[in-house]
This record gives sequence, structure tokens and C-alpha cells, in this order.
Amino acid sequence: MSNPMNSRAGVLRKALSYDATRVLLGTLLVMIVTSIFSPYFLTVSNISSVLRSQAIIGIMAIGELFVILLGGIDISIGAIFGIAGTVSSLLLAAQVPVALCILVSIACGALVGLANGVLVARLKMAPFIVTLGTMGIVRGVNLILTGAQSMGISNKAFLALDAGALLFIPVPLILLALFFVGSDIFLKGTVLGSRIYAIGGDEDAARMLGIKVERVKVLVFVLCGTLAAVGGVIGAAKVSASYPLAGSGYEFEVIAAVIIGGALMDGALLDPRRHLHRDVEELHPPARGLPVLAAGVERVRHHFRAHPFHTRLQGAKTAC
Repeated sequence: MSNPMNSRAGVLRKALSYDATRVLLGTLLVMIVTSIFSPYFLTVSNISSVLRSQAIIGIMAIGELFVILLGGIDISIGAIFGIAGTVSSLLLAAQVPVALCILVSIACGALVGLANGVLVARLKMAPFIVTLGTMGIVRGVNLILTGAQSMGISNKAFLALDAGALLFIPVPLILLALFFVGSDIFLKGTVLGSRIYAIGGDEDAARMLGIKVERVKVLVFVLCGTLAAVGGVIGAAKVSASYPLAGSGYEFEVIAAVIIGGALMDGALLDPRRHLHRDVEELHPPARGLPVLAAGVERVRHHFRAHPFHTRLQGAKTAC
């Protein structure tokens, strides 16, 4: 007869073996430590602000995930975030209808993604070099459009993209859930999703199977640019303005989110600190880097366990 305590311990060990469980526990630990340093952290207003901000990062991370699954990277997403907010602000100032304003802003992000995809897929340029270049170009265009000054947004319908809620659930979280479910169905339940995995696993083999690799790459970069622009539109609604350096550094937060979520780099906000106490502001940057390092250590440990040397070592220990 099995011991109930052993069964519970086995269930606990199995739960802890999942990356998602470890990430959740790590997140809870960071929250507990942060709340100790500042009483302002675990408040309803601050948690709501953090969730809205991280929903933006989550939406952008979905697009970045597609690119990373291909074995590429897109570091222009922060610049796309900024230009989308600027275009929204300019169009709203010109009395353009909100719906059209949002569509045009997102189309701008898709256009930058198209340029990235064509350069990477058709001209065989390295994704890092391409997106580094487009990041600089888009940042420069954004600086020109804004005149190096912030532009306020007062349209209530547009601001509802961040401030609005449905059944007490903030709109950004609802959008994140929709994009998350949609991306999961897209990757697991469609032919194109399977092709993304195939190309990331072995591009040459995928090409031999008849997959149009270049076409898929272009589409994936377009999707990444589109979702980055969606994040930019919501971000502009969050701060009720657009500004020259909007989205600066977001590429690192987004890529970190993808890595922490379990993606491998080889293919297989608005900043919440502005709402926190100063002590939490000083703690946030190093705390944000710790999960990334932890994820990296976990990847190294996983690869070591899968290495033939580790298997032989374990066999030798068993023989002894």
C-alpha cells in the first residue's frame, strides 16, 4: 500500500519540474521581497498599473516569440512601439476617427516588420543587423515627427484602450488574453504554425520539404511588427501622450519575457516604476535581471543533462 506522504511528495516534485511553476514561484518571491522594501507595492492601484504595463510587454512578446522560434531576433520592436504612439497622436490631433487612427498606426508597425522580413529573407541579412538598423531609422523618424517634444492625447475613446475595463478586467489584459489564445491556436493548430517550428528546427530540412521559408519569415516579421505597434498604441493611451524615446529599452524586456517563458534563442512597460515608491524604483532594474539569469542557468543545466557525457557519468555512478 502506497504511503500518502510519498505520493504527495511525488506530486510536488513533478509540479516543481515544470518551468512554468518555477517562473511563478520566482515571480511570487520577487513580489514578496519588493513588498518588504516598500509598503506601496501591494496596493490595488499599483498592482493594476503593473498588470496593465506588463500586458503591453506580453502582447509584444507574442510577436517576438514568433521571430525567435524561427531562430531570429527583432530588436526594432521598441522603436516600432514609439512610432505607433506618435502616429496615433498626430492623427488624433488632425481629428482623424479613432478606429482609423489605430489601424493606420498598426499598419505602420506592419510596414516596418515587412521591411525587416524582406531584408532578412530575401537579401539573407542577419536579423540582428537588420533590426538594429531599422531601430535607428525608426527612432530618427520618431524624433523628427515629435519635434523632440511630447505630444499630449486627450481623446477619451482612445484613452479607453488602457483606462477602460470590461467586467472589472482592464482592456489591456483582455487584449493580452485574446492574443495569447489566438497565438496558441495559430502555432499549434495551423499549417503555418507548424512551418514556423519546422524552420526554427532545421531551415534546410524545411526547405527540402517544400516549405517556402522566405515567405514564412517575411510573414513572421510582419506579425512581430504588428503586435509591437499594438503595444505602442496601448502605451500611448496609458500615458495620454507620445514622446520621442517611447519604447526605449522595451526590446530587452520583451526578449527577456520570451526567454523566461521557455523559448530558446536558437529557434527550438509603460514603465511601471513611475507608479512605485522610490525604493522600489531602485530595486526594480536588478530584480528584473535576476529571472533572466535564472532562466539562462536553467537552460545550461537542461543541456548538460541531455549531453552524452552526463549520461555516461550517471551510468558510472549507478555501476559503482
